[in-house]
Amino acid sequence: MGKRMFDAGEKMWPEEEPFHTPVFVVTHEKRDPWERPGGITFHFVNDGIETALGLARKAAGARDIRIAGGGETTCST
Repeated sequence: MGKRMFDAGEKMWPEEEPFHTPVFVVTHEKRDPWERPGGITFHFVNDGIETALGLARKAAGARDIRIAGGGETTCST
């Protein structure tokens, strides 16, 4: 997830987040993981989308992952 999407949702999401999976936020801002009710943890990745994608793949195992970002979110992997 991109930082702008996270910022917009952080104020509007209900107490229990809708994702029910780990979320990796691509950002330049350093921030500790944010744990939410329902087992969701937002992880803030500061070294690019490739790193975030690798972490998401590892967390997902054999399950699918989703990438949500703006027009400038690109990945060479």
